[in-house]
Amino acid sequence: MFISIRMPTATTQKLELNRQIMDVHRYYAQAYVHQGLMPAEQSQLLYSNTQKMLKLLEEALSLKGPVASNPETPPDHMHRALLIPEIVWTIVSQLDRTTSDGSGALVALARCKIFHSHALDSLWRFPGSVRRFLACLPDDLWNTPRDGFLRWDTLMRPRREIEISEWDRVLYYSRRVRHITSEKSGAQWISSLAKASELKGHQDALFPNLDSDSIGSRIPWTISHSSSGQDYPPSTLRVQRSPRFSLSSPTRRRLPTSRICASTATLAIPSKTRPASMLH
Repeated sequence: MFISIRMPTATTQKLELNRQIMDVHRYYAQAYVHQGLMPAEQSQLLYSNTQKMLKLLEEALSLKGPVASNPETPPDHMHRALLIPEIVWTIVSQLDRTTSDGSGALVALARCKIFHSHALDSLWRFPGSVRRFLACLPDDLWNTPRDGFLRWDTLMRPRREIEISEWDRVLYYSRRVRHITSEKSGAQWISSLAKASELKGHQDALFPNLDSDSIGSRIPWTISHSSSGQDYPPSTLRVQRSPRFSLSSPTRRRLPTSRICASTATLAIPSKTRPASMLH
């Protein structure tokens, strides 16, 4: 995939490049002020990538040849600026995945090697229904109802062992998820996925980077992870690492464990009679 920035004149092109250079300088100045908020390694990586970005933009100012003089001539290779992750993500983040044009563009970018990972991150960041992940698995994996009608409260049980490659396909997308909206059937869909992961003792968390979850008032979490099929009560939740994940269940019955949300550090469990209790 080739991207060509077409300018009406060489003068306009230089003005645009100079503007971009100033934007990069301002971007780094803001990052420098807040550098204490990020680990030293990330701060150094940001500095390195910023310097590369400036170098590429400054080199573009002195470009000579058909690409610089004739905007109608496409480049014979991809611009090196697209090797910088921050630039690629900036391009991808401008597309609105909630519109048909935006999602279509993201799907197209996902077929390009350079944009593939960032485009998928955007497409799967807010996937909506958990059922999308069941669709990543083969149809012959599940025991379906005899009448073929799948009720919202049906717990789908695997009929065979799941192959590692099949589960890896689910994890390939689920690790990109930042927010899940649990519809009425959400608990059963997650339970079905948990059952599938147990068959070969998969230890990977289903949503390792989940930040938040919206749970409707009629959705109790009923997730079994142990071979005996027992649910983990809130008092024995095993939570790891962290960031901003908060989960509320109006029924206060059962909540997912670290096998589902590995990044969870704190669970907020509201109650009608008392404020949310925090489990660490």
